Amino acid sequence: MNPSISTCLYHSGFEARLESICAKLDLQMTAMDKALDVAKEEMDRRLDGMNHLSTQLTEQRAENRSQIEKLSSSLFNLMESTTKFSVRMEALERISNERRGSSKWSDHIVTVLIASGIMLAFHYLWKF
Repeated sequence: MNPSISTCLYHSGFEARLESICAKLDLQMTAMDKALDVAKEEMDRRLDGMNHLSTQLTEQRAENRSQIEKLSSSLFNLMESTTKFSVRMEALERISNERRGSSKWSDHIVTVLIASGIMLAFHYLWKF
């Protein structure tokens, strides 16, 4: 320090005031550095959490995609089986309808034959 300024009555309080302001500024800067370090650590922790969440979502999306693919293949197989079953059912219904139709005709033919037999029997009975 300059000895002429420190011995001056007007400037001696100024130096002390300036030193106290510098000390306060140093304390404030230190506190701000600590607060910045804490904020940086908190931000890193939050970013790690977000990265972990993003990783989980990506894994879940991949799992869901594979489940959707499995379900779609199962649905496709079910649709194929349903189609095959419906074709078989149509064939069975067609055969059943043919049998029903033929049994109706056979019923008619048997009825006509019985009726004809009865008519012939009555004809011969009344004739003699």
